[in-house]
Amino acid sequence: MKSFSTVLIILALVMLGAAGPAMSQGIFGPEGLNMPGSYDSPSFSDPPTINAFAGIQKTGGTFLLDTSLATARYKTLINVATSGGDVTAGSYQFLFTSGPSTGEFNNKWTDVTVSANTVQTYTYHNDGGGANDNVTFSNGYYTVVWQDNGYTTTNAVFM
Repeated sequence: MKSFSTVLIILALVMLGAAGPAMSQGIFGPEGLNMPGSYDSPSFSDPPTINAFAGIQKTGGTFLLDTSLATARYKTLINVATSGGDVTAGSYQFLFTSGPSTGEFNNKWTDVTVSANTVQTYTYHNDGGGANDNVTFSNGYYTVVWQDNGYTTTNAVFM
């Protein structure tokens, strides 16, 4: 099972790399990437209070930038469990966001219902538009990889 997961991760990274330019300018580093959603308390806190969904703006945030590849990617590991995890199983609305502390929702990527193990396209908005994204989690671990294309439409995968 671990080797199958490894193959899926490698495949997703290759697909994400093929989807955009090799050396695009990324999002503004000090703002990082966040994933606020209805799983948080209060709902849609940005940066999120849950470390797995928070980037560098939150102390302890683990949504980290991976610069080891030609195309920068943000990635995080989410533990879904009945108790003791980052979140419990269920369906949630969320957004990928990046912005300053005075406008965390200035930049967001929207309009997706997550299909696990599928690279999907997220539409960029800086005008307040777009519908919230949706994800359904079952108990287990999820790796999220988000391609940093800067302030344009991009791709992400939930595995």
